[in-house]
Amino acid sequence: IHIAKYIKKLLDDGKIEPIKNIPDDLKKVTIHDPCLIARNMNDTSSIRDILGKIPGLELVEPTYTKEYVHCCGWSGTAHWADRDLAIKEATNRVNELKETGAEVFVSACPLCELGLAYGLKEDEKEKIKIVDVSELLNKVL
Repeated sequence: IHIAKYIKKLLDDGKIEPIKNIPDDLKKVTIHDPCLIARNMNDTSSIRDILGKIPGLELVEPTYTKEYVHCCGWSGTAHWADRDLAIKEATNRVNELKETGAEVFVSACPLCELGLAYGLKEDEKEKIKIVDVSELLNKVL
């Protein structure tokens, strides 16, 4: 079971509950679905269900999302096999996510989060935040 599915269950069972509004700098988010979770585990709803329970949060879906998500270039072994290609893929994915207008990119995979960070231009690193869904939820507990 992936942590996002487990967190969703805790929320559904009332064992944890978001009680605070999301901080202003984290209100508008977009999702990068990890390939392995979206395609291999067939779960694109857990992360969205979690985000849907966060008071004040606005989710903007990217064009390529859920099972049609484009790879971040980092998960699996792609970044070891061809680092330049992985960075190119990460940059492409970051550009797709930026089209949403969100300055917070949410994922549920540490490797995807790392890949997206590599895809940011130097001047974007202070403006755009890349956070794990569990980290975002923690802000409102």
